[in-house]
Amino acid sequence: MSTYFLSSRGAAGSTAVYVAGDETPLEYSELWSLVGSRAGAWSESGLAAGDRVLFSPRRDIASIVNLHALMWLGAIPVLVSPRQFEQLDACADPTLGLRWRLDGEGELPELPLDAASVVAPVSLPLDAQVAVLFSSGSTGAPKAIPLTRKQILASIEQSASRLELKTTDRWLCVLPLYHIGGLSILLRSARIGGAVVLMSGRFSAERSVDLCVTGQVTQVSLVPVQLERMFSSIEKGMLHKDFRFLLVGGAAMSEQQIQQACALELPVVRTWGMTECASQIATTHLGDVRGLLWPLVETRVERTESGRLAVHGPIAPDGYFLTQDIGEVDEGIRIQSRADNVILSGGEKISLTRLQAVLAGHPDIVDCIVIARENADWGQRPHAVLVARSSRVPTNEALFAYLAEEGFRRREMFDTLSWAEGIPRNEMGKLQWQELQSLL
Repeated sequence: MSTYFLSSRGAAGSTAVYVAGDETPLEYSELWSLVGSRAGAWSESGLAAGDRVLFSPRRDIASIVNLHALMWLGAIPVLVSPRQFEQLDACADPTLGLRWRLDGEGELPELPLDAASVVAPVSLPLDAQVAVLFSSGSTGAPKAIPLTRKQILASIEQSASRLELKTTDRWLCVLPLYHIGGLSILLRSARIGGAVVLMSGRFSAERSVDLCVTGQVTQVSLVPVQLERMFSSIEKGMLHKDFRFLLVGGAAMSEQQIQQACALELPVVRTWGMTECASQIATTHLGDVRGLLWPLVETRVERTESGRLAVHGPIAPDGYFLTQDIGEVDEGIRIQSRADNVILSGGEKISLTRLQAVLAGHPDIVDCIVIARENADWGQRPHAVLVARSSRVPTNEALFAYLAEEGFRRREMFDTLSWAEGIPRNEMGKLQWQELQSLL
């Protein structure tokens, strides 16, 4: 049995969390008082350990306190986006057993608090569920993914070891707290004793760069599309001397993005992870953006006979998880494609991931997605949705010639394509499947 994720490493006078641009940071002593008081009020209202609470957190202080308070009580936050919160029937399993709904709003009690109103954190076994998140739904309806206390604690400690996290860290959070990328920042910092710096509202590349340059933050977690937006505002040697790393995950970086990061000498750490394994599974070494991915300590990754990668260790549900990622495991890990993104066309397997990655490298294409379309003769054939970099739109013949130079046979290329103004993606850079369908 163990108590909440907090750690004594967060000294009473040290900063726990603040909103970028706000001059009033919340110290750890204040944070835990607010959390304990909020938990006490909810406990008196009947909320108990094991109760599931639908919650759409924002990147603000109130949401941070509410999220900690739910987990402090042993209640299970079911984290969703604002859109999912309003359309629960369309995105959630009706068997979730939700008891409460919390949309992120709510006033906080004023400090100092009456000590009698503050309750102690609930003790929970390691196999207890502590949160439920949803998959991105990039290829269909989102699915609920429960995480246990054991998984989250293992992820925190292993990530802290790999990234050498410190109590002096100031981690910029620009990712949604209802995604594992954002939630993990919050819980790692609470455990280690570092500060979380929240960017309120929508992501701003310019504001993010300014925070990294002026020394207000020491690291940031990003998805590749956010990193790419920051490139235009960064120059070589521009980052503050105390800035440590940019942790980039959620999707694979393109070759062009890797080249730009190298040219700017950015301290990028690529990471491979997933919600089912409580965030990170493997990362590159700091300063080696092109390098192999290395599993976290106590985590083992193997290549199965099908080519899919399997994860062993405490971060995986029940110690084992078979991923949809196809790759190689030698001294390190190389991710090659997705098992669920390979089609059978005329009896031959075609990787849509590989085709998409090569098309994305065309100088006249700024973004793309390749999907499968049913075909009466071949079963399925690739269809490309492309976004041109400028008014100069390449012809089909030019694209076929480009793909041939990259080693594609004609049967491995797309049959049809659509040009679009943009690919619909969410804050994490994940494809929004339903919105994409409206473009086809």
